[in-house]
Amino acid sequence: GPDTSGWLPEQVNELELLKQRKRTLEIELTELRTELESLDREIREMDIGSGGGGGEAFEATSQRDKALLTGRNKFNLKPATGIAYLVEQGLLENTPAAVASFLFQSTNLSRRAVGDYFAHSKPFNVQTLDAFAGLFNFAGKKLMQALREFLGTFAVAGESQVIERCISVFAKSFASQNPDFPLSADRIFVLCYACMILNTALHNENAKKDKTTRIGSPEDFQAMLERADLRDLDRAFVRDIYEDIRLQPFVNNGGDSFEDLLHSVCNVIKEGYLYKQGGKVRTWKRRYCMLHGGQLSYLADKSSNYPKGIIQLRDLGVREAPDKAKSFCFELFSHRDERIEAYKTDSSNSVVAGRHSVYKFSAQSLDDLQSWVRALTDSIQEQRFFTVKRSLSYQPQPVPQ
Repeated sequence: GPDTSGWLPEQVNELELLKQRKRTLEIELTELRTELESLDREIREMDIGSGGGGGEAFEATSQRDKALLTGRNKFNLKPATGIAYLVEQGLLENTPAAVASFLFQSTNLSRRAVGDYFAHSKPFNVQTLDAFAGLFNFAGKKLMQALREFLGTFAVAGESQVIERCISVFAKSFASQNPDFPLSADRIFVLCYACMILNTALHNENAKKDKTTRIGSPEDFQAMLERADLRDLDRAFVRDIYEDIRLQPFVNNGGDSFEDLLHSVCNVIKEGYLYKQGGKVRTWKRRYCMLHGGQLSYLADKSSNYPKGIIQLRDLGVREAPDKAKSFCFELFSHRDERIEAYKTDSSNSVVAGRHSVYKFSAQSLDDLQSWVRALTDSIQEQRFFTVKRSLSYQPQPVPQ
């Protein structure tokens, strides 16, 4: 930076403000690039062609789309079950490379579920994580930009061994794609792990109160790195990392709720508490419901990490449904009186298919009832529009064997 020895105090302050603004813009630019890459993956995944398919070919494609959606729902509830289902359906090869590609390219996967899959120490999962890291394009990117991009695709579990494993594969991938970077993969790992510690020290309320874990300045961070045998790092480089993390914590790093995940990967249209009627036992239980991406998810409460169930809205109807036991009721129903495509977790935490042709809910007021009915109607009509659009323009693809 410039020599400020002869500057007035207000000039020095203005320079610092400009530097902070520059760092903020760099962070925002990184987020925009990540979002653009995500949109590119989504467009490639949809693979909508200009030709039309007919009859049996489209029906096969439609069944494939439904199976893929089912697999994603199962994965969000229980990752291993979702992967096993996709393999069983012939939609996914049972190899680490294929599973890594699925996790990297698919949209609307829960970041927490992806993180849980990587948290397992089974050789297959570890190899999948390694292949997953290799799919990122880190060449020429700044270290913090690349690290945020990597950690932004899944929620890291809190266990130190899991964090170490994730940071280790990132460090190897970043080092291999940036051979001119001055640190080896091992030293990049140490630096990135120190960044995770710094993130906790700066943004975790409990850590802020603990004097033994306090890192209150770039100098404190520099001293910590020196104790970790990173004495030769440029002070400006260390200060930039410190300010980057101080200005913006790692998003949803390990402690996010399912609500946070839905907001980060889906467009949440409406959310709030409703009473849901049970199936076999017709009791009413309060659930936190979220309408997103053509689905209605319901959670035990707003702070839950996982949904109790997911209802697929395609081909359904919604109507008011008066009930003697509850006021302001409405129901989702199948037009053909068929079983609705839905999934839930049972008492043993296994993912099972729903068996109902009607799902009934109770709102808090008449305005709330009407608001939910309107939102659900709009979402159902939107799903119907895209189904018709795909039937006219979708280029069928063969089902992988």
